[in-house]
Amino acid sequence: GYRPQFYVRTTDVTGHIKQFQADDNTQ
Repeated sequence: GYRPQFYVRTTDVTGHIKQFQADDNTQ
């Protein structure tokens, strides 16, 4: 892989942001 760590990190960040947005929308 070119940079698997970067890909994994990006996915983790995206998931975190999505969850945060969902929580904000719920309120």
